[in-house]
Amino acid sequence: MSPAATRFVVSRPEEGRQGQALVAAALSLRFEDVRTARVNDPSRHWPGDVVVFEGDRVVLAAEAKQRSVPPAEVLQFAERCARDGVRRAVVAALAPAQEVLPLDDLYLEAWRRYGVHLVVFLRVRDLLNEVLMWGTDLLDTALATFPGLMMERLQQLEASAEGLAEWAALFDEPEEPRLSRPHVSRRHRRHAREPLA
Repeated sequence: MSPAATRFVVSRPEEGRQGQALVAAALSLRFEDVRTARVNDPSRHWPGDVVVFEGDRVVLAAEAKQRSVPPAEVLQFAERCARDGVRRAVVAALAPAQEVLPLDDLYLEAWRRYGVHLVVFLRVRDLLNEVLMWGTDLLDTALATFPGLMMERLQQLEASAEGLAEWAALFDEPEEPRLSRPHVSRRHRRHAREPLA
């Protein structure tokens, strides 16, 4: 699954929609209430592109970037999270030409300056591996669920018809037969269809 998702996100960013959809879908494998908003939506009232809610509070915020992100911008996101009382922050820096980031230094500075636990993912594979490892669903269930979750997030973020068709076609390939019929569980479908606000 990771190679197919990587090809899709890298080859067709669509102003960041694909990366944002990927992060939202991946987090939905691990958390119950994951919300996102359209790219560059001015009405968004939380830090980051994707957030995880626990009750009425944001407990994790994630930023998806498909361009090279400098270290200062990573720390700026940690600062925004701290301002809004969010102590967990994820940055998915997925551009193929992403500059080398001093990850250990960034993690230390995010905690020292802002009290934010920061994690940076530089590859689609690393993000997916993380949520698949720590998710509570059976692995086969998570693998079968993800393509449908990704499709719903792409639709929510108004990805192009070509992009939707390309994503669907990836899972009709014969080498991945068990993913040929994407399925979204009732639990994941309910949150994916919640209002954007």
